Amino acid sequence: MIAETVCSAVSAAGLGIAAITAYRRRFLAAARTAAYALIPVGLVMTGIVDWLADTAFSPMAWAGFGVLGPPGCCS
Repeated sequence: MIAETVCSAVSAAGLGIAAITAYRRRFLAAARTAAYALIPVGLVMTGIVDWLADTAFSPMAWAGFGVLGPPGCCS
């Protein structure tokens, strides 16, 4: 829930910067900034952010990483 809010805030800030850039008549830079600003919202809409948050805060996932640890670590 908080990850979606942060991504939305980052996108809103980026679109605000793009609007200011367009106001200064630098349209190519404004379009580029707007495109980069929409990436976090796209990640939220595809579900990648939820998957990353579930993996990062899952004890079962971290236990799996521990089981799959480097083979030379215990010899």
